[in-house]
Amino acid sequence: MSRTTIEQAERQAAERKRAHNPPAFPVTSDNFANPQSIGMTLRDYFAAKAMQGMMVDVEQPRCDYISKVAYEMADDMLKARGA
Repeated sequence: MSRTTIEQAERQAAERKRAHNPPAFPVTSDNFANPQSIGMTLRDYFAAKAMQGMMVDVEQPRCDYISKVAYEMADDMLKARGA
């Protein structure tokens, strides 16, 4: 596979990923060269919110478990919204 073909495939994969996981706070200003690369994704935002809720009453959090479950919840939220 040529370098150009690999780069095209990578760009297409990135576009598909962005379509299913859009920016949480999209930038519409022309002040930025590539607004798609600014900020966190909606998946990251959902995971952060889920993690915040799960840690409310935890004395000794198991961060590895909580972060894994938070991203699973975020993936479910993205599916539920049809993304």
